[in-house]
Amino acid sequence: MPIDGLRLPPHLDERTTLASAGGDDGDLVVCWLHHADRVHENPALEVAAAAARATGCPLVVHSGFAGRHPHANDRQTLFMLEGRRETQRRLRDLGIAMSVTPPTAPGSPSGLRRLAARARVLVAEDHPIRPYPAWIDAIARRTPGRVLLVDAACVLPGRLVEGLHDRAFRFRKACERGWPDRIDLAWPDPDLDAPTATRDHLPEDALDLADLDDQSLRDLVGGWPLDHAVGPVPDLRGGETAALERWTAFRDAGLRAYAAERNDAAIDGTSRLSPWLHHGMISPMQVARDASRVRGEGATKFLDELLVWRELSFHFCRTHRDHESIAALPRWAQETLAAHADDPRERRSWESLSRSRTGDRLWDLAQTALRTRGWLHNNLRMTWGKAIADWSGDPAEALVRLHDLNDRFALDGRDPNSIGGLLWCLGLFDRPFPENRPITGTIRARSTAVHAKRLDVAAYRELVEGGIERASVLVVGDDLPDGSWAATFESVHDLVGADENGAARREFWEKWREMGAHVSRGS
Repeated sequence: MPIDGLRLPPHLDERTTLASAGGDDGDLVVCWLHHADRVHENPALEVAAAAARATGCPLVVHSGFAGRHPHANDRQTLFMLEGRRETQRRLRDLGIAMSVTPPTAPGSPSGLRRLAARARVLVAEDHPIRPYPAWIDAIARRTPGRVLLVDAACVLPGRLVEGLHDRAFRFRKACERGWPDRIDLAWPDPDLDAPTATRDHLPEDALDLADLDDQSLRDLVGGWPLDHAVGPVPDLRGGETAALERWTAFRDAGLRAYAAERNDAAIDGTSRLSPWLHHGMISPMQVARDASRVRGEGATKFLDELLVWRELSFHFCRTHRDHESIAALPRWAQETLAAHADDPRERRSWESLSRSRTGDRLWDLAQTALRTRGWLHNNLRMTWGKAIADWSGDPAEALVRLHDLNDRFALDGRDPNSIGGLLWCLGLFDRPFPENRPITGTIRARSTAVHAKRLDVAAYRELVEGGIERASVLVVGDDLPDGSWAATFESVHDLVGADENGAARREFWEKWREMGAHVSRGS
């Protein structure tokens, strides 16, 4: 690494890439965390601490909420804030300052930009999904010092995977020699000693979350410009502690039966770890290492999902810049979809999809789980996704709807693994099949009717609808983001009726905004 005095151990060096050479100006080392929200086994944090020791500059860990995306809502934001709060507490105990900044007004410099302007070294996550690569390029131009990228998400660092791989068996072959060496060795004890930053080093609007209780976090979210129509999921809490509890419970009680029970949505046979993995609240290296020590078919299959399918999706996003479009699909899938683009179809409105009112019993249950629980069983999600193509005007609209519904409601949305799974519904990582069906052509068929025959639908309904808790975020004022009326609550639906185009719903929320009312809405 071209930083005087910086000597990284092999397990960190192989994960670290120089993104911008910069110079020797700046008086801080800034560690920008947006997905790796943990202290334990966090290579980005460990590299930043080493850079701080090498340069003698104070270390500031930063995680902000300045970025705008279409599905910034209460559910996603509260989960992230719960994680940030725990990380800030853990770092405080280690003497490391953490900057957490709220959303900024359009045109105002973000907390990250203000810190980067002072950075002798900026350490960022080597994360492949949009818009992060573009953000890295932009922030590097404003950073006087060097910018390092660190892979904190994959067991085998993504930049070590050679070639392009469009099928799981090819990716497995390319990586099978690299995984064992990294799984079988324990993660070395971290050295997080670093020169200490003070409050004066942080942006003026940096938040002190460490001592806030749960209600204070909800109140904070209620005042931010988010979509407040998608409420929190009380039984899914963010943070390292919740992640470790979930993983430990599954590892000890469910992992051995995983191969036999993983495809049955009516039982709790999967780890359900994806929300915490997506937000980096648990180390995938730890999960892989723990699973490898459990013998049997269940652990073997789980490792195949974690290493092959999850990391294949990261590889896809890394090697396909336009990874959320039809153009990212294999050529055969694009051709068969184009050949059937004008086929007649029974189109469903976005509203009927979102509110689980398609008339398809199993699909509506799956959508209800996604909307109310923030998580959808991975095997059922594939069937759920396949149906959307039949109900959309064309393949492009189908893909937009897949991303919108998944990313709006799922706590693991906007993840490379999620992107790979949604595009799989339209042929990614797959092959053509002999039957040439209407609308989707030779893409693999997966109907809800067939899936319902191998699922205890009544038991799944009880799992989805039983014991749903209610939570609320206090929303103050009338400064709501455009479109927040779209994903409305059942109570509002009952008030304004089940209109398909959402006009009454829009009118309701416009009147609500005009009132500037103080409203508490449930999930």
